[in-house]
Amino acid sequence: GWVFGNAHTHDRLVRELATGVNAAVVFPEYDLSPEARYPIALEQNYAVARWITAEGCAHGLDRSRVAVAGDSVGGNMSAALTLLAKARGDVHLAAQVLF
Repeated sequence: GWVFGNAHTHDRLVRELATGVNAAVVFPEYDLSPEARYPIALEQNYAVARWITAEGCAHGLDRSRVAVAGDSVGGNMSAALTLLAKARGDVHLAAQVLF
């Protein structure tokens, strides 16, 4: 895992998710393995979550309703991101969806 998959490979899923839940969806681009070693991808995704927390309101996003979701590696990333957010305390996640 962590070797392939990006916004292009998941485009349809992301669009269906956005439409199905009537929400904005952010799909962070992050560096893939083996070039990027742990925890680079996790920290890149966390930086996006921090940006949404800090700047999302200026773009019409409700930072009190931020959720993470993912399948396979994305599910692992979502779970790890949730644990990191809890440990650091600077990103509030309202929900987590793993599939």
